[in-house]
Amino acid sequence: MRKKKLENTMHTKFVEAMLALILEKGGLKEVNLRMVSKRIGCAHTNAYNYFENFDALIFEAYDRAVIYYGIAVSKDVDMTHDANLAFKQFVENIVEFAIEYPGYYRFIGTDDFKIEKLPHKTIEKAYQMKNLFLDLFYRVVKKDLTRERSDEYANILFAYIDGELYTLINKRAYPDERIADRMIRNIKKMIELFILDSGRVMRFDDPNLVEGQIPKLKFLESGSGL
Repeated sequence: MRKKKLENTMHTKFVEAMLALILEKGGLKEVNLRMVSKRIGCAHTNAYNYFENFDALIFEAYDRAVIYYGIAVSKDVDMTHDANLAFKQFVENIVEFAIEYPGYYRFIGTDDFKIEKLPHKTIEKAYQMKNLFLDLFYRVVKKDLTRERSDEYANILFAYIDGELYTLINKRAYPDERIADRMIRNIKKMIELFILDSGRVMRFDDPNLVEGQIPKLKFLESGSGL
């Protein structure tokens, strides 16, 4: 029978050291178990008292990074009943997170590890993040688009945002390009085009008040989730 691994202060130190290195190195690629162990001042073999293997440590760090991401992108989103403003705030938060924490953004989105073996609890958080984006977008366009068409367009929009952000954090933009500002302008234009495709003209800046509260991430409702 596999021995249950310890979860205590040392367990947390490994996760925090892992995340600190991911930030410093700009992602997971150059981080290994010996580096993490050295950071907290112990032999790398000590990690196996707390994690089955290095992948298990990666999974715990990934779960924590997703929580940090959720906290950041949810900031001030529920401060308004205007669907447009809530969605704009959410997108601006994504941009700000990627710029401020490019290592986390790469780790969450593109770094190579055994993502198919992530624990269910972490996969559920990731789905909640995606569904929040879809829900916020649908509140903007629900008068004009079916939910199915809204989700289709929202996925296209998120792919655009993701691509622009990797251009930005990988420093592939020209020095005089203001990608963050351009992204917000282009997102507004894309939403207006999506609505136009439905047969109605709409400007993203028009007031769009909605009934009820703006949706939230469930895994943050009982505190930070940490």
